[in-house]
Amino acid sequence: MAKLKITRANGEVTEHKITPGIEYSFELKWGAGISKILREHEQQTHIFWLAWECLRKSGAQVPIFGVEFIDSLETVEVLDEEKKIIKRDSIVYGIAALAVETGIPPSEFINMDSEMYRAIIQVITDRAERVKNASRSRRR
Repeated sequence: MAKLKITRANGEVTEHKITPGIEYSFELKWGAGISKILREHEQQTHIFWLAWECLRKSGAQVPIFGVEFIDSLETVEVLDEEKKIIKRDSIVYGIAALAVETGIPPSEFINMDSEMYRAIIQVITDRAERVKNASRSRRR
């Protein structure tokens, strides 16, 4: 199960598990599964809402979700609490595939910050989508 590391503008740092109850609340709010929403929409608003719900359920005093709450945040990081479950082979395969696709040496992926990693994945995803769309248009 993932967890959030929430840094407030006042410097307070807390970590919160995304519990089944928080997932349920998320799905009620956004009308679809948490994985699908986060994967397909990639909006920080969803992460900020999860932070709000985690803080609210922990008993912290938070304003109603909106600009005032979001302005009270410094950063919200999604952490993978169950890293031990990810098999080493799948990580090695993923890094090897990215190295082949991008031409970036595998050693560069080891210490890459998450923003750069996401940007690379987005470029590859966009390229794959263009190829898929071009393939469709040729079949017509």
